[in-house]
Amino acid sequence: MSSDLYGIHFGVWRSPVRTVEAAVELAERIASSKYVRLDGIMGYEAQIAGVGDAAPRQALKNALVRHMKRRSIIELAAKRARIMERLQEKGIAVRFVNGGGTGSIASTCVEEAVTEVT
Repeated sequence: MSSDLYGIHFGVWRSPVRTVEAAVELAERIASSKYVRLDGIMGYEAQIAGVGDAAPRQALKNALVRHMKRRSIIELAAKRARIMERLQEKGIAVRFVNGGGTGSIASTCVEEAVTEVT
């Protein structure tokens, strides 16, 4: 799960599913299949979990990274919650919602939509 802040992309390009609409559309397509079952939703926030913000002698960079992380945490929590709201509205249930990483467990585990962190 990436963020676009101030016109700059933060995160990785692991998935083409970048919007709430794209996630819901994919879930609907999977739910309508007789061959595939949607069991869970997974999102890894690399720009939070995998980016250091305490590099020696890089105070400005560290401050910018921390700011980006704070903004991204808010954005991604809202996005994940909205995806789950939309799926519930459409009657699509999943067994789990996964998120987090070593550097983002503290922020991800407080999200109501998340049922497990890794």
